[in-house]
Amino acid sequence: MPRGRMLCFVCVMFVSVTLLLGQSASETKVQSEAAREIKNSLGMQFVLIPPGAFDMGAQKGEPARDDEDLHSVRLTKAFYLSKYEVTVGQFRDFVNGNSKTVNGKKVPFMTSAERGGQSFEGGKPGGFRLTNSDIDVWDSAASWRHAGWQQQDNFPAAFISWEDANAFVLWLSKKEGKRYRLPTEAEWEYACRAGSSSAYWWGDAPDTTGKVANVADRSFKTQFPSMIDIMDMDDGHAFMAPVGSYKPNAFGTYDMIGNAWEWVADYYDPHLKESTDPKGPETGFERVARGGGYGTPPDRCRCAARFHDPPLTRYSGTGFRVALEID
Repeated sequence: MPRGRMLCFVCVMFVSVTLLLGQSASETKVQSEAAREIKNSLGMQFVLIPPGAFDMGAQKGEPARDDEDLHSVRLTKAFYLSKYEVTVGQFRDFVNGNSKTVNGKKVPFMTSAERGGQSFEGGKPGGFRLTNSDIDVWDSAASWRHAGWQQQDNFPAAFISWEDANAFVLWLSKKEGKRYRLPTEAEWEYACRAGSSSAYWWGDAPDTTGKVANVADRSFKTQFPSMIDIMDMDDGHAFMAPVGSYKPNAFGTYDMIGNAWEWVADYYDPHLKESTDPKGPETGFERVARGGGYGTPPDRCRCAARFHDPPLTRYSGTGFRVALEID
């Protein structure tokens, strides 16, 4: 086993054993019997995330700290989280497999961008695309099929709304006979941190190696010259990159920071508080996304940084990953 993977495995095992303390015997038994990694019929790979407690939010002094008050959170149950963001190929399987029969003909599922879901745009098809002026503009042709850069099946699905992501997990649950869902906001940050308490899962300083995250950098700046706030590195990708192109964190998940903003289950709450297994408000107007995307500046792709918008909103940088509950 390569040294990097061995260190990651040892770290995860140490975190797992430490965080399992205090769990009931039945919970511990279920978790200990769960495989470290699994794969479903779509080829989606999942890693086991152990239960535990952590400080959610940003430390004082982190740049652009806003609605990220530091507070204690305890997660009492292990769960699986997809190793990568949902890809174009996997999303295509969903679109084709979730078709409806209309007037005797099969009609594939239409995303918010394709049908014109009501959000800021007033119900028009398309989505918001980045421009060199640092102002998102509406592109009526944009969708997961037409992201605006060369896409392959192993790229993250883009221009995804929260409603699209939720429809995917409902379909996948029915197809697989298991309880798939979007991760909660707390689960997402816990999995992103993977035992760290720093601004980024790799430390407090923005990346300079180009090996850990696909965010706004020198490659991005070649396409958007007016962008000033970038990470001082070059990862070779001006837009999205194939999933798994960068180093994983200690839990074995990839692209938790960068590539695509990832929708989570929660309605937006500006005042998060100490809690156990939080699920966010029961109602609300906006949903939350985490992690930053390919064009996100350093201070907005920290572990604690939050993005919130109505559930039908879609941008060139919005995607998602999937959680799987353990029976």
